[in-house]
Amino acid sequence: MSDDAGWIFDHVKTLVRAGASKKELFDSVKAMCADPKYDEVAPKVRGYAAKVWNQAEAEERGWKDVSTNDRIDAAFEDLTKRGLFSAQNFTCCSSCGHSEAWGAMSESRARGYVFYHQQDTERGVVGGGLMLAYGAHEEGPAAVEAVGREICDALDRFGVPWTWNGSSDTRIEVEPFEWRKRRASARPPIPLGTRGTVLPRPERGPAEAEDPGGETTEPPPVPAEPPPAVALRHEDGREWSAWTEFNALRIRIKDSDGDIVERKRACRDPRAELDGIVAELRADGFS
Repeated sequence: MSDDAGWIFDHVKTLVRAGASKKELFDSVKAMCADPKYDEVAPKVRGYAAKVWNQAEAEERGWKDVSTNDRIDAAFEDLTKRGLFSAQNFTCCSSCGHSEAWGAMSESRARGYVFYHQQDTERGVVGGGLMLAYGAHEEGPAAVEAVGREICDALDRFGVPWTWNGSSDTRIEVEPFEWRKRRASARPPIPLGTRGTVLPRPERGPAEAEDPGGETTEPPPVPAEPPPAVALRHEDGREWSAWTEFNALRIRIKDSDGDIVERKRACRDPRAELDGIVAELRADGFS
């Protein structure tokens, strides 16, 4: 068994808790175990994924009340109907999210957008709440802040507790809550005038700084990034690496001057797409 395979098991658990569909889960397992060094552990990962999925599905059958995730789902659906591009667990990070959300907003002729990304999801799953990013088609802080207020209004309508200072430079925080994201069961009706339960914030370590008001000034820790599915290097100093995600391929390119560019390509079969690109790169001298 590979000594560095522990992250795969951790990520499987996170994917299930985050609400991935069964197909998304096993597609991701296939991609994560694609490297030959994981051949020995791959059957164990698949068995673990099936076990965790079945446990989560059984647990979900017992959910009778409305969860905060249900409320967030309803708020995002409402915002979509009102003309905003809305996406959950969207892209790997904030910079990729803004770039792709802008493109999706323009393509769908939406007035603005709202999303939270995969690192936000990982924090939310462990009780850290969510940070919502947003933007407007119209330029200027006033237009962005108007979209922010519209998002907060939708969160209020469905009882999602939030915090925001009203500035276009600040993301909207969904306060910490118990993560219960449905995979297949129907969302129950959301009673008007009710509000989701806020959890205590995760305890801070002694090294975390506090401001005079007692609020944490350090951001939540970013989960460690898994190793790339493929990493190649050219003799001229260029480096190329790629990660497979849900229906997407994330690529990082380092040129001979040391500058780094990240790109993300949506695709139906990330592994097949990756294999084709790698073949072209090897023909170009990468190894």
